This record gives sequence, C-alpha cells and structure tokens, in this order.
Amino acid sequence: MADIYKCESCGGVTTDKGHLCKPRKVADACGSCGAPQETARHVCKPMRATLEYVCEGCGRPAEQADLLCKPKKMPG
Repeated sequence: MADIYKCESCGGVTTDKGHLCKPRKVADACGSCGAPQETARHVCKPMRATLEYVCEGCGRPAEQADLLCKPKKMPG
C-alpha cells in the first residue's frame, strides 16, 4: 500500500506528497479503505462487515469480544 500524507496547513490527504504544501506522513492507514487512521475509533464501511464488537470505554472496534475491556455488540 502507498504511503499516505496529510497537509498540516489545509488538511488535504493524498498519496503524492508533492501536491501538498506542508506534507506529513500519516502513521497508519486503514487496511480496508486506505483512509488515514488517526484514531483507534476508525470504522469504515468495509470494516463493518467483519467487526462485531466495540469497547464502551474507548470506542475501539474489534472482531472478538475478548479483545476489548468493555465489549458490546456493534449497533447496526
């Protein structure tokens, strides 16, 4: 997967940092949709097909309840 960059000035996101005035490499990109994953709470449409649980404490999604401290079934 290509590196993803976000402009610190305007917030634009791209895989070609030459198009940004102040590019900053985004640490992690979503393996499902490729969007920048700046928080653990990122849940995109492709992820919803496999994720069944969400932590009531921090909002982190997971495939299995035992991976979370306060699991509950994901709505929808």
